[in-house]
Amino acid sequence: MAEASKTGQKVKDRLAGKNAPAVIPKNLVHSKSADINLLLSRYAAQISQALPKHVTAERVIQLCTTVIARNPKIKECTLETILGSVMQSSILGLDVTPQFGQFFFIPRRNGKTKEMECTALIGYKGYLQLMRRSGEVATVYSFVVREGDFFDLELGLTPKLVHRPAEDGGGNMTHAYAVIKFKNGGEAFEVLRKSDVMKAKARSEAKNSTYSPWNTEDEESMWRKTAIRKLANYAPLSAEFMTATVADGVALKPSMFDPNTKQVNAIEIEPDDIELIEPPKPDETPKKEAEAKKENPPKAEELKEEGGFTKRIMAIYDEFVGIKANQEFLNVLGGLGYESVAEIPEDGKIRAAVINSLSLKLGDLKKAK
Repeated sequence: MAEASKTGQKVKDRLAGKNAPAVIPKNLVHSKSADINLLLSRYAAQISQALPKHVTAERVIQLCTTVIARNPKIKECTLETILGSVMQSSILGLDVTPQFGQFFFIPRRNGKTKEMECTALIGYKGYLQLMRRSGEVATVYSFVVREGDFFDLELGLTPKLVHRPAEDGGGNMTHAYAVIKFKNGGEAFEVLRKSDVMKAKARSEAKNSTYSPWNTEDEESMWRKTAIRKLANYAPLSAEFMTATVADGVALKPSMFDPNTKQVNAIEIEPDDIELIEPPKPDETPKKEAEAKKENPPKAEELKEEGGFTKRIMAIYDEFVGIKANQEFLNVLGGLGYESVAEIPEDGKIRAAVINSLSLKLGDLKKAK
């Protein structure tokens, strides 16, 4: 506990601008979680300027620290591109927890410099969040159609879209579509055939990479994201959304952000020859720890320790994923008034209550299986 207290004081000092290191490392290969946290804390001022009132820079830095520390390939990336991704996720207000699918830190190799870089990649759920924030959108969602599904599309004066998924889960993907309903009563949808999606893939700089999301089990998310971006033609677009689109999948650096608008300066963005690097499989250790503790609700003090809450809640989420109950996890959070983990206050008692609610729901779901 004494060591944890010292680390906590170092973080507070760094947030206040004290004891800043004279030399900034090129990457984080040899950095421990505490070191990563301290380095990110140097940019707390920039991060906090773009955050909503209920989210603190310290909490964002803690979440980012956990994501970076768990992925050795990200630690190999240049520090400036890691910082750029952290700043972009903060400006957009998107959760970096990989399982939530809003924002990803994706390591890549720059074909020109041969250096490892961290790209800021927005997930399709992140795009949904950005579109909902316009204030004019009532509902927006996206799905894929598979072989065996019932799918009926009519265009013309009275467009109609009907999709009934096959009970067995269906076969290969054939279409992707996105639907938006406005608060004024209007609506629009966009449907892409497989050939349309493949054209979008062909324009991707990482289309031939073994590690690209296009070529992994995450391919469905890329289909859905492609439909959402196409649907944006009908959506009330904000400057935030347009900037997000331009900077999506780019290795950003702190120098690329406009000091006045706090947004990415689009002029600074240039395409590179890249090779995406596959993130490692989720660490099984947190899952085992959760299994050992599931009968014992966490104490508020335990969740105050550095990374304690994040590790615990991600371990529980992994268990929800294991029984294919991802949505149930989000439903519990929604029932408590939170759209994502990042919105949960830092209060230890509240965090303990959230963990307990999730654990109880998980237990009920497992008994029902």
